[in-house]
Amino acid sequence: MACVESEGHQDCFTCGQRISWLESQGIDKKKAKRRVADEFFGECGACDEDKKSLAIETEGYRLVWADEFNSSGPVESSRWESVHSHGNGFGNHELQFYTNRQKNAWISDGTLKIRAVREEFGGRKYTSAKLKTQDAWRYGKFSVRARLQHGDARGTWPAIWLLPQDWKYG
Repeated sequence: MACVESEGHQDCFTCGQRISWLESQGIDKKKAKRRVADEFFGECGACDEDKKSLAIETEGYRLVWADEFNSSGPVESSRWESVHSHGNGFGNHELQFYTNRQKNAWISDGTLKIRAVREEFGGRKYTSAKLKTQDAWRYGKFSVRARLQHGDARGTWPAIWLLPQDWKYG
């Protein structure tokens, strides 16, 4: 079962139902399967006929850190640092205030959720979350699955950054 939240309610469907709906919108079956596999990798990744494109190459690497988000509630502070910032945008002129509130970042249904909220807070008109891992690595291979909620996120984008632990490096 895959779910999409939109305008305050959640629509859930099987991968097959989602593929059928996309086909009814004029998308051919192969492209519909690929789109569903991309949107819901964990639930529907097997829908893609070209399974090699979904495989994560692991040969020659060993896993040193992972988070499968298999709890519910606040982000685990033993694994993640929640940045509570005065909203200076970290040099990017961002308009949000990053909070450490569960309203902006939480874990449920096996995924990390980060929500931007239009609200007055700390002299800013929006709040969101910025998380940093508690661990650090010198080099490696990283695999991340992320998506932006469809429909009501105009003007926003997901940002996944690999930044140095010490800012003198970048």
